[in-house]
Amino acid sequence: MEQNLPEKTGKSLAEWQTLLATKNFVKHGEIMKFLKHEMSVTHGYANFITLKFRAADAASESNQDTLVSFRRKRQFALVQPTTKKRIDLGLKFNDRPHGDRLGQSGPFGTMCTHRVQLTELSQVDKELLNWIKEAYNEAC
Repeated sequence: MEQNLPEKTGKSLAEWQTLLATKNFVKHGEIMKFLKHEMSVTHGYANFITLKFRAADAASESNQDTLVSFRRKRQFALVQPTTKKRIDLGLKFNDRPHGDRLGQSGPFGTMCTHRVQLTELSQVDKELLNWIKEAYNEAC
């Protein structure tokens, strides 16, 4: 099904995931409604894209899939190799606005409130380390 996405929908799975990551969707149904009604994607492909985006399709997991949770008294961070070229860092804050870099939680759903997408080692900088420390301190 994935190999047919570009032909049937006009975008690859990676392109759909990038688009959905810019949205504030929380629920499966919200994503489905957007894809079907605003993007004219058929139900089957919309469901496939949504499941992949939310990392909810257990059938696609492999032994190489990894999700590492960091906890204090409660979880404050998750690290996941999302693609071959990107690692997602999920952070859980009590009350913090979303921004360009510190975005919506994406596929982490309710496990985290925010997500940082890392594609280069240089992105692990003071700002990111401070966010991790702040999430850690809020988890007590």
